[in-house]
Amino acid sequence: MQRDARQLTARLKSDDWAVRWDAAIMLGGLADRDAIGLLLTCLNDPLYLVRLESARALEKLGWTPGDALTRVNYLAAKRDWGEMGKLGATAIAPLVTLLGDGDEGVKRGARETLTGFGEAAVSALVTALDSADREIRRNAAGILGDIGDRRAVDRLTVALSDSDNIVRLNAAVSLGKIKDKRAIGPLVRYLQDRNSSQDDAMWALKQFGSAAVEALVPLLKDTKARYLALETLGKIGDRLAIGHLKAAIDPDDERFNRVVRRVIESIESGFQYIPDD
Repeated sequence: MQRDARQLTARLKSDDWAVRWDAAIMLGGLADRDAIGLLLTCLNDPLYLVRLESARALEKLGWTPGDALTRVNYLAAKRDWGEMGKLGATAIAPLVTLLGDGDEGVKRGARETLTGFGEAAVSALVTALDSADREIRRNAAGILGDIGDRRAVDRLTVALSDSDNIVRLNAAVSLGKIKDKRAIGPLVRYLQDRNSSQDDAMWALKQFGSAAVEALVPLLKDTKARYLALETLGKIGDRLAIGHLKAAIDPDDERFNRVVRRVIESIESGFQYIPDD
């Protein structure tokens, strides 16, 4: 075993994923409990196939994980998300780490499991928005909206200024799902950001209905932002906006006035406003 272990250890450090995968399979074939230590290191391999073979080999050897982190890595390698959910709060922190995993299936399973934990996972996910790993931030921002806990609102509004566009987009959508009025002002500012996903900002503001109308009306006087405000008001479709839109008619800008009239017509008719290309 010692000579085999030395050879396999070297192969497990290879940059070639196929070599590492083959080494994991060979370790599983040794059927020797002395291989457990090496197999445990494989549970953290960048390649999912190596992790899977290692988990299978550990299972054949009758090994059972001791600490929570190892148990989570083992279950993630098997993609046994049902058992993962039974671990309770001890699984939350390791699952958050898996949000940055290189395997899409693992990330998806971690997202779904954390969402299932609900409010118990909120604190860890809010903290994850400060992660240096943008994949973790992206996923955390999205999960918080699916959970819908208002404790996340303040930190999600900060995430609207994240350096990563997808984090910003996910934060905007999540704020729309949570529908806490504290988010309206930050979402209106995000709407005006040239680096924002304006469609998602509009969708989020639409979820607030008339409450968002009041925040958008002042933009009708801003020549740089008023067309964005018009489109958003049209998509919200709340009749509260009609009086404000009529008051915004500009005698010096017929193009703007045409758009105003189209938005009013769409709101009065109940049809979704569709802007011209």
